[in-house]
Amino acid sequence: MLKTELKRTTRTLWELSPKQSAYVLDVGGDQEMRRHLLDLGFVPGSQVTAIRRSPFGDPTVYEVRGTMIALRKEQASQIRITGLDRSR
Repeated sequence: MLKTELKRTTRTLWELSPKQSAYVLDVGGDQEMRRHLLDLGFVPGSQVTAIRRSPFGDPTVYEVRGTMIALRKEQASQIRITGLDRSR
């Protein structure tokens, strides 16, 4: 039952709207992309906030660990998030 609840409350970073915050749950993708995203600071437990999307929707600027990072859709889709904060 816990896995079912977890699936309902987790989304990918790409689904995060501007001004929303969440926490990184895990990072997927091939080994090279996973390592790159972890090196950028997208480690499990880190808070991430979507700042803004480009006019054409890709890439999106995120703030993680005090740094602004732009990720394309295929990169952001590899990061699962949980615990959305809609107050920001």
